[in-house]
Parts: sequence; structure tokens; C-alpha cells
Amino acid sequence: GLTQPVDDVIAHLRLTRVVDFADMWLSLLRSDRWVKRVVQTIDAERIRGEPSLILIFHYGGGWWMSRYFRLLGERISIVMFRGKPGASLADRFLHKWGDIRLKWIEKICGAPLIVTDDGGAGQKVKAAWDSGAHVYIASDMPPILVRESVPVPFFGRDGYFPIRPLRLAAANNIPVYALISGWHPSNLTPTLEFRRLQGDTPEARLAHLVAMHEARIRAHPGAWHLWGEWPLFFDPPKAAK
Repeated sequence: GLTQPVDDVIAHLRLTRVVDFADMWLSLLRSDRWVKRVVQTIDAERIRGEPSLILIFHYGGGWWMSRYFRLLGERISIVMFRGKPGASLADRFLHKWGDIRLKWIEKICGAPLIVTDDGGAGQKVKAAWDSGAHVYIASDMPPILVRESVPVPFFGRDGYFPIRPLRLAAANNIPVYALISGWHPSNLTPTLEFRRLQGDTPEARLAHLVAMHEARIRAHPGAWHLWGEWPLFFDPPKAAK
């Protein structure tokens, strides 16, 4: 369903990953004044003053989001799957390096990270909202990695995406936003766009989120990090087979 040449998409994806990796460390070095002057935002003021659920795809690069939130006086808890270290020395080193990286992220965000490995993530998410923090979750997680997925139109087929965060937000009257992050193509200026998800049900809001990101992926396919996991999104969860 893509019209761009494959080689161009691959080259763009390589650039996306390199810039995204560099941005995490650059975001630690840039001054608040630089961030205010350079980072371009769309409707960022919407998220001020009340806790929210912020959903993303692994699209573009979002590290500037955490710095920008702190400038607004907002705190954010990022939900992530940590995983266990592998058996090799290299795997253990990379896992330890990841621990150091996560501590820096937590410091920037001003609120605890929520790791899903050990269970109880729902209670931790509610605790974050009760403390006034925003909760930030990646929604392009294939069924094999989450507890509950539902079918949503994605590139002309049924793709399966996690629904529990949206249902939890609905049960707690928490507003839900999409964050679309990236860089201006001419000069790599970071951009952050916030969109309130529309729909009367969690399923309708998830469909809005996925449709929004599908449109962005079609326009700039090399900005999506998860092409290697593409087939997994179309593999129904076991209960749905």
C-alpha cells in the first residue's frame, strides 16, 4: 500500500533511528531557553493543568516531549516493557546500560517510570493520574506483547492494537491525546503535535488514533520504527483465533 521506493524508505528509516538515538542525549544538554526557542509544538497547551493519557506510535522521535513537559511544569510517567537480560555478557551489558538510560529518562520526566514486567501496571497508572501526572504509552504494540488487543482497520486489513489503556482512561474520566512527534524535514527541528482523540467509546478513540498514524506512515513510511514487526500486528491474539 506504499508508493515510495523501498530504498528511499530504508534510508529514511536509518536516519530516523540515528536522529532519535542522538536526540535523547542532546535533550539532556540543551538549555531550557533553547528548547523553548527551537522545539515546535502544536496545541501543547491543551495538556496543561489536568492529568491525561498520551498515546503514541513509534513514529519519528519523541524525546523532546519530556523536556518540553517539564518546561510547562507538567510531570509524566512513561509505561514500558523492560524485559530480562540475555545470557551473554554483551546482553547483560546492554541491559545495564538500559537501566542507566531509564534513570535519566525518569529524572527528566519528574515522575516514576511504570514498568509492566511485574504486573500491576493498571494500579500504577491510576496512582500516577491521582498524583497529577500524565501517562505516556506506545500504542503500536503487537498482540504478543499485551494482555488485550482489539481489531482496528490498518492498511486495509484488521490490525490488532491494545485497548486496555483507553478503557482505563474512560473508567477514570481521563482525557486522551495522541502525540505525533518528528522533525521538520528541512532542518531537523523537533516537532510535537497533540491531538485530542475523538469518539464515544475507547474502541472508537483507538480507531481514530490508528487512522491518524496510518496517514502519517503512508506519507512518511521511513519515520515508523517498527517495520520489522509489521506482520505481528495482523496476527490475532490467541483468544480471537
